[in-house]
Amino acid sequence: MNERVKSASSMILRFAVAALIIYLLTRGNKKLIMQTIHGADPRWFALAILCFTTSFLVCVARWHSLLKMQGIEISFRDSFLLAMQGMFFSLVIPGAVGGDIAKAGFISARSGTGSKTKAVFSILIDRIIGLIGLFVLAGTLGIACFGQISALANSARTVLVVLVAGIILGLLGASLLFFHRTFEKISPIKALLGLADKYGRGLPSRLMEALDGYRKSYAKLILWILASALFVHTMQGVAMFCLIEGTGETGQQPHYVILASSLANAVGAIPLTPSGLGTRDVAISAMLTAAGMEKEKALSVAVMNTGLIIIFNLAGGIFFIASGRKGKMT
Repeated sequence: MNERVKSASSMILRFAVAALIIYLLTRGNKKLIMQTIHGADPRWFALAILCFTTSFLVCVARWHSLLKMQGIEISFRDSFLLAMQGMFFSLVIPGAVGGDIAKAGFISARSGTGSKTKAVFSILIDRIIGLIGLFVLAGTLGIACFGQISALANSARTVLVVLVAGIILGLLGASLLFFHRTFEKISPIKALLGLADKYGRGLPSRLMEALDGYRKSYAKLILWILASALFVHTMQGVAMFCLIEGTGETGQQPHYVILASSLANAVGAIPLTPSGLGTRDVAISAMLTAAGMEKEKALSVAVMNTGLIIIFNLAGGIFFIASGRKGKMT
């Protein structure tokens, strides 16, 4: 009973943090923000929904492919249904990866005994592939937008440079996972991996073992990394660009908006609030404002982007309520 109370209290606290962040962001600007949202062109919002939907379907196809690589036969329809349910639970469990935890529970319950571990680890590998795709895109755009970033105010420039540098370091770290057998031959790196394993309670070793199960499919994984960069994270950035265009703002460069979206999603992945609500808004509004967009419009875009995400989260709830079948998979 105490655990349930503790869990509920933690969930309420995180929602409260998200609400507080959004309140502080919009305080004193609510009227102008609402006017901007009400005056936005609905056709651009519809196009943003289409871009976000495309991004989500590619994510489903990626996970479905990873399951098939492990010999787990599941229909695309079932993959879609489980992914939608995961979207719903990302509203409850903090961080952008929160829905993955719920999705792992769902597929574990529906998998055959010998497939449970592979099925659950496929979600972790799917998340890693998606993050590497994000790192590839953000790192590339960060370098491409270096001139524009350099022209920003000192504080904004410093934050963006640090974020991009962190993304590039993350990309290098991810390469260690994929080619860990080669890097383990280098003594300093082997020592670092051992240290990470010690303090990570064995998770790095289990993760690398899971990746070893995909060694014969590395070419496909690389293709999915590129697809994630181009058709998942880029499309989410295009969706945000559509929201900006819908407000009548025409001064933002598409590549900078996609970079801002990617970095904001990376910030939103930090498990502080449900589905990254609030933290993602802070990042979006700060980066757009730094690039010369009016504060009220930048906040309006952040709020609409959050609204778009919540629409998909709540749509996942419909699939969760309607889903009553728990068939076994081989």
